[in-house]
Amino acid sequence: MSVAAELIFNLAQEGVNLRVDGDQLIVRAPKGAVAPETMETLKERKAEVMAELAGPPDVKARRQRVLQMMAEDDRPRTYYFCPDTESHPDYVILACAKRGVGTWEMTIEREKWDAMKFMELVERIQ
Repeated sequence: MSVAAELIFNLAQEGVNLRVDGDQLIVRAPKGAVAPETMETLKERKAEVMAELAGPPDVKARRQRVLQMMAEDDRPRTYYFCPDTESHPDYVILACAKRGVGTWEMTIEREKWDAMKFMELVERIQ
């Protein structure tokens, strides 16, 4: 595990949320959860942490697509989803976004993926 990945993992265990917003690393944490030494390490390794959070280029592209969908939609929706059915032979990779929170990905076994059932579920939570 890289130093950046280990730092992200350890902070998450303490309830700290890290996310990237443009060229900024956003840190949301309970008061006192991040020691001054850890904050200094975050500053020193900001580029590495941001790169780790962003993931590989294909992850960035999927997340950018779902964020673009959210930016272009003027409906009062909370969640956005963009399935990638081409990148992996055995899985559908679902890029997800929650307005005001961030993005994440889920992998679903291809034989269990049903786009229509998924859309029905999405409509229920919106």
